[in-house]
Amino acid sequence: NPTLSQNDPVIIERYSKAAEYAAEVMRFKLEVESALTGGFDPLKKMEYHNPNSSEIIWCSKIASEGQGLEKSFYPIGFGGSADIVPSQAVIDQFPAANGYPIGDPRSKYDQNNPYQNRDPRFYTSVNFDGAKVIRNTDPTDVMYTFNTREGGADAPGLVETSTTGYYIKKFVYTGWNPFDADIQTSYHPLMLFRWTEMCLILAESASKVTSPTDARFGYSAKQALAWLRSRPTMDGTPGVGSTSDPYLDECAGDPQKFEELVKSEWRVETCFEGHDFYNSRRWATDVSEINVPIKRVLITGEGDATTYNYETVTTLNYPSLWQPIPYLEVRRCPNLVQNKGFESWK
Repeated sequence: NPTLSQNDPVIIERYSKAAEYAAEVMRFKLEVESALTGGFDPLKKMEYHNPNSSEIIWCSKIASEGQGLEKSFYPIGFGGSADIVPSQAVIDQFPAANGYPIGDPRSKYDQNNPYQNRDPRFYTSVNFDGAKVIRNTDPTDVMYTFNTREGGADAPGLVETSTTGYYIKKFVYTGWNPFDADIQTSYHPLMLFRWTEMCLILAESASKVTSPTDARFGYSAKQALAWLRSRPTMDGTPGVGSTSDPYLDECAGDPQKFEELVKSEWRVETCFEGHDFYNSRRWATDVSEINVPIKRVLITGEGDATTYNYETVTTLNYPSLWQPIPYLEVRRCPNLVQNKGFESWK
């Protein structure tokens, strides 16, 4: 409840329980599953197409022949419809390769080359202008190169292309090509709970109760984030904290900065998984905080003359932070009070 004080004893107790339960799951994976053959390793890369990934805690039914994600995420030039695409806000959440936020001068972020020198997770999560889709594992067999510049085949404004200039890569099987005589598919297990979420839950909840470096729950909030930031990406690239992580060290000494880092890690690690819709609501204190502009990139020119401009596609307009109680439930219970913003659902 955003109207309750974060220092309320009831809230603190809830955070404590959340940290305790997350730590219990983490302890099982670290102390029990890690001892099994091919068992869990917190520094092992995450593989979204592997239904036997040791990171999984609970997953959905495994679909081995589905093409829904590829069709929804790819543009028309690749046989897709670009139904779901990233916004500029998602792109901006990914830090630089040294772990600093791109708004920090120490990140060395270059506005004229915004897709260079970024967190390795960026390159395994998003397709952007110039990104290449490699068929299977042959690095010389380029299946597709994204062209989202002005006049490009994948630029915003064209039929069944991204409205923002970006495409989702995270769950897509890159060996898929609908123009082949034999369409290749891959496993698509929907991971409902996994190690990543336990780390994020512990990092957020434990840091509300104690300092980010206090390991009273068995693991500190800082350690939970360190496991995520230091492990390799799905393509095997070392993480931003694989050797050192000065920004995490800095945030661990400042509770407010650590809280912002936790929120950023939620958005980066679980992007396109549906968490941010609810996280943004529980973090907000007013609906204006979630009714934000959705922006896209417009890229013009070539080489050194390339320019990146950002414009608003639409602005979110939710009536409140709450979701409506289903109309059927309201009909069943006439005395049920509808959530704020949806009073007309009677």
